[in-house]
Amino acid sequence: MARPSDTIVDSTPLTTGRVDVGARIGWLLRGHRVLAGVGLSEMSDRLAAHGVRRGVPALSGLERRGDRQGLVIDAYEASLGLGSGWLRGPIDQVCRSVPDAPTDERAGVEQPSDVASFDAVLEPLWAPGASGGEWLHAARVLADGRLWGLPTRVVEPLVDRLLREMVRSVGPAFPCRFEALCLLRTSRYADVVEDAVRGLLDQPGSDIVAANALGVLGTRPTARSTAWVAGLLTDPSVWVVAGASYALQQVRVADTAREVDWSVVVEPFLAAHSRCAPGSSVSLRLTRLLKSLPASARAEVVAGLTRPPDAVGGPASWTADEDNAHWAACVAVADDAVARTGGPAQPMLARLVFEAAFDFRETVAEAGSKTLMASPYVAATSAVLLELADATDDPAVRDGAIRAVHFSQVPVAEEDLVAWVSTSDLASSPGAYVVAANAGAPVPVQARARVLEGGETALRVVEWMGMSHDPGLAELADCTRVDAEVRAAAAWWAAHPGRVVR
Repeated sequence: MARPSDTIVDSTPLTTGRVDVGARIGWLLRGHRVLAGVGLSEMSDRLAAHGVRRGVPALSGLERRGDRQGLVIDAYEASLGLGSGWLRGPIDQVCRSVPDAPTDERAGVEQPSDVASFDAVLEPLWAPGASGGEWLHAARVLADGRLWGLPTRVVEPLVDRLLREMVRSVGPAFPCRFEALCLLRTSRYADVVEDAVRGLLDQPGSDIVAANALGVLGTRPTARSTAWVAGLLTDPSVWVVAGASYALQQVRVADTAREVDWSVVVEPFLAAHSRCAPGSSVSLRLTRLLKSLPASARAEVVAGLTRPPDAVGGPASWTADEDNAHWAACVAVADDAVARTGGPAQPMLARLVFEAAFDFRETVAEAGSKTLMASPYVAATSAVLLELADATDDPAVRDGAIRAVHFSQVPVAEEDLVAWVSTSDLASSPGAYVVAANAGAPVPVQARARVLEGGETALRVVEWMGMSHDPGLAELADCTRVDAEVRAAAAWWAAHPGRVVR
């Protein structure tokens, strides 16, 4: 039986925009092991059975430090009965979301030794139902490029399908596919990935999935891709603007050599800001982007603004103490989730909930939400957050609770979600529709009727219908009583078979 382990925390200040990635890796590995009831000695034996030899002292130190060793993380997944990539995918995505993340010391890219072995890596991709772990493994082999490769014309349809699956994925299925695309984006197939993203955005009705698709391009910025993404800030679709903002924040993280020409962002930013209404979704997205730009570009943008940027909502304060009501709420959520799951107190969990719920920096919110997604506490945490969303009188707490479940892309148990949808005021928080969509819950009549209103809410309902593979999509695509953009979105979703969960 596992004994309680030393508590692992992230002690970096909340205000800095930086996180301790090593602490998060160690916390995930230790948390899954301890809750599985596996002691260090037994874990050492289990890892050895999967080709990773670590004695008890070395294993304890690895967990405490949070060494980023992909080969070891893969072996933890296999030893603890987790899905392939269900730790590795989120961890790798977190590392892409924050500056100064540790490099993978043992990436574990085992090149196939012969054609039969190479075929075995790729064979699952040709059949429907390939898992995120299988996509991730194949991408590692192809991106490595030392021994094996495929012609571009063969890779193109695979990348296109991978991208379309990624934008509909939930839970660990999402970061596995996102990371697979990022690996290919940083390989000799970089242009294939960019062409696939551009092709997806060219399709009518695909706007609502633009954010995650564009985020892939930010992981390897080029002059061409950065200029194109910056130009999308003036797109009439709020979803495309959100995607461009997210991608440019990813560019800021990836631009370690300071090679990006950020001046290309200034003109489209100012044009977009001048034409949007204060307080609108687009205006708020632009303000978040502004806060993330390098100082020189930020100063140039501020000098050209025709009105002040919006105030961005956030927590009551950025202190991790009981005087901060929003931090205290996150501590209460974490304590409740741990009580339901078992094990000792987890202050790290409160930190992750706070980032996912309240941090305006999308890269930090990503780091928190994806670590939460990979944790053994995610199911209980999402249940507690949904209960909090209905119980609180604080609008910021309600929105934050729903945002945390949304960002961690939890495929909430359908029975829990159906009960929550039937009693919650979904219209008061747009993110609630995304939570319902990620769960694949049936769309109730009162929500379905909102497609007639048009605008963002209507498109969120269509996304919900699409993720649940609602049979009414084809009829909606031909319905003349709804806006053209709603019909286009319904047609796009009707051509794609719902959410991807593995």
